[in-house]
Amino acid sequence: MKILIVSYYFAPQNKIAAVRTTKIAKYLKRIGHEVEIICSTVNDSYVDPILVGDIELIGPNNIYRISDHLLLRSINRRLHKNVSHSSTPSKSLQGKSSGKTAKKRVAKLFPNSASVYLEIINSILWYRKAKSITNRLDIDSYDVILSSYGPLAS
Repeated sequence: MKILIVSYYFAPQNKIAAVRTTKIAKYLKRIGHEVEIICSTVNDSYVDPILVGDIELIGPNNIYRISDHLLLRSINRRLHKNVSHSSTPSKSLQGKSSGKTAKKRVAKLFPNSASVYLEIINSILWYRKAKSITNRLDIDSYDVILSSYGPLAS
């Protein structure tokens, strides 16, 4: 049987979703199925050595990796870096009511943190890249297509 797995997370990332989809692919391959994967590139600093071995068993040529948009990745890193800093307003904004009013208006329009909106945009872009890969593949040749929980794109 020919199986396509679409999952944002996959080996060698050390995330539970990556472990789950990698092991499913590994065992499907072991019992004789042809397995191909569409997934994201590795963005984590920690790579699981056990999962690296699983990639070899699956076959690296059967894995189509999609990179995140570089600009979004850069913005997301900066946002996560700024979260760790103090939330005290700068001296230039203290005492200015128009700054507070503008912040309140923006907060009403966008009640979630900026990283939530960046994840949605990233998912849409990832989906479009995954769709272009599936357009190049003979999608009708697959007996089963599985997708894994993860970002909206999967």
